[in-house]
Formats: sequence, structure tokens, C-alpha cells
Amino acid sequence: MLYKPLSSWNRAIYLLKRIKGEDGKEVKEYEHLNLYLVPEVNPIYKNQNDEILEIAKRIQSERIIEISNGNHGLKTKSKIKSKANLLQYIESIADEWLERSNNKQGYYFTLLALNRHLEAFRGNNIKMDDIDSNFVKEFIKYLRTAKSLNQYKEGVEAPIISQNYKHKLIAKFRYILRKAGEDGVLLTDPFIHVRKEDIPKAESGKREYLTIDELKKLKSTECRNDTLKRAFMFCSFTGLRYSDIKQIVWENIVTDNFGKRTLQFKQKKTKQLMDLKISNEAFGWLPEKNDASDTDIIFRLPKNCHANTQLSKWVEKAGIKKKISYHCSRHTAATMGLTLGVPIEVQSKLLGHSKISTTQIYAKIIGEKEREAVDKQDGILND
Repeated sequence: MLYKPLSSWNRAIYLLKRIKGEDGKEVKEYEHLNLYLVPEVNPIYKNQNDEILEIAKRIQSERIIEISNGNHGLKTKSKIKSKANLLQYIESIADEWLERSNNKQGYYFTLLALNRHLEAFRGNNIKMDDIDSNFVKEFIKYLRTAKSLNQYKEGVEAPIISQNYKHKLIAKFRYILRKAGEDGVLLTDPFIHVRKEDIPKAESGKREYLTIDELKKLKSTECRNDTLKRAFMFCSFTGLRYSDIKQIVWENIVTDNFGKRTLQFKQKKTKQLMDLKISNEAFGWLPEKNDASDTDIIFRLPKNCHANTQLSKWVEKAGIKKKISYHCSRHTAATMGLTLGVPIEVQSKLLGHSKISTTQIYAKIIGEKEREAVDKQDGILND
């Protein structure tokens, strides 16, 4: 293998093949693998280079086998795979997800939306070997002014997709290309040569939450689904995600050496083991165990979309004029803890955040509410 330095400080990888010409003289042929090594400025780039070198070595081994078999062409398994249709590849991944999860929400629909925007951008015959850094850069440029592809009433112009949706689409596209690399469909990651600042960033949206007074209103308001009510209130005091509350079983609740109740489980999103302390208030929202076994799920809840529909009706019935989804219970737990004076480091641990900066978003919300409260004093002594 040969490495050619580039002006970007990267190095291109080539294979050198020596063959005999018709006159019997040795002829050198160079094959550019479209693989690049980047400066190893951090461990991530070092690992990336190691993976690229492994790919290069595999290709080199394939070439040696081809030459020994008398096949001097460049058509290999990887080359054949590179002719695969990108949209069909994405659709197959979406179908696999749907088969595993039986859930058309979120991930599945985002992949289908990604397909539709890729088709609007470049048509439906995108081959894997069409995808390089320039393709990614042009797709990002397309997304800046891309309009929603949903159907609207006649005469209503489709709006430009939101910044967060652009971020979501490009994040899924990046995941797809990485998976294509793992499957041997792509040999390089096209995002390597895309500047980080050019990739659409997510914007911090409004994190709706409930105040203690609003929780009191919900407590005294009947909900048609009592299990949903108990689960939502429980999560409003513990901060559990919907994906976690659905999988909690009775044996996850244990008593520590001090006689206090603790919830021990693995977070579905982060795979992190949690040892979550439970207050008496939170514990009071658990249903009676009765004859349930230790491995029985505590809260049997509907799909998230159906839960949010039932939740909205309950919130409206309580006279609360906020758009509340189930995830707002987690926001409620976070803001409540900080309001009650829980140190941010402790609150971050209770929520299972991997970075304290995530928890600081809630501290900012509390700070804004404190400013609003203080500003109400202005002018109260004026005549």
C-alpha cells in the first residue's frame, strides 16, 4: 500500500500492482481506493484510521486472490455492492426496524421521510457509489431550503422544514451511511470531509413542564385510564422515560440497607444501570401488587401516541392550558427537583444524564421563571 499526502493533511491510500506488459516489461498500476487517513489528533480519529486500514488490507487481500486466479479486473464483491440502490437500502432498514419493533412512529417514519427528501434531491436511482463528500454537502445545501413533503390543502404552500427536522434527517442519513460501511456497501465515510459547522444543528426547543400546583390539579382530576394516571404521576416524581416505565417490573423495586425504596434497572436509551432512589410520594402512585409475580410489568401502558392522546384529554379536563406529552413528566421531575433546591449534580444523576450540561438546560428554565417572578414586583408601589 502507498500513502499520498494531500493538502488537507490527510493521506490517500493506493494499491500498487506490478504486472508484465505485452513486451515482457514490468508495468506499474496504481489503484486509488477512495480511502483516506486523517491526522490522529484524538483517539476517535486514531480508531477511525485503524478501521480504514483494515478495509484497505481486506481489499489488498482480494486483489492478491484475483491476480493469483488470473482475474486482473477490478470487479469485486465491494464493487458489486456499491451499485446497490440507496433508497432501497434505506427502505430495507426501515422495514427491518418495523418488523422488530412493530412501531411506525418516530424512527420508521423518519427513515421514510429521509428517502422522500433524497428522492426529491437526486431522483430514485441513487447508487451507493454516487455517494461521496460532495453528495453529502449538496444534500445538506438542499435541506437548508427544503419544504415539507406532506400533503397540504389546495392553495396552502408547504412550509420549509424546521431546523430540528433538518438535524434529525441528516443524523439518520449519517447513521445509514455508517451502517452501509459496516455492511461493506460503502468503503469510506463521506462525512469525514464534511465540516462539522456545516452539519445542521438542533435548536433548543421549549421544554414544557408542570408546576406543583398543576400536579395537584391532576391528582384531584379523574383520568379514564387510571394506570396511565399513576404512571405519569410516578414519572413526574422519578423522571423515568416512557421507554423505561413500560419495562419496569416488580423485582426492580428493592429496599436498601436504610429501609428506603430504590428502583434498580437498566435505561433502555443509554443502557446505563440505574439505582434510583424513590420518594414516598412517588411510591404512593404504584398500583397494588396483589397476586402479581416479581417479573410482571408494573404499568401496562398503550403505545406512546395513544398515551399522549389520553393524557391530553386528562390535562384539559384538569383545566391546565399546556400542551403536555408523556415526556413532560421527565421535564417536570427535573424542574421540580431544582426548584426544591436539589443540587444540579445530584439532579443530573437522578435523571441518568451522561452530561451535566443536559441538566443545566432545566436550571436555565428555573432561572427564567425566577426572573419573571421578580419582574412582577416592578411598579407595584406606583400610584
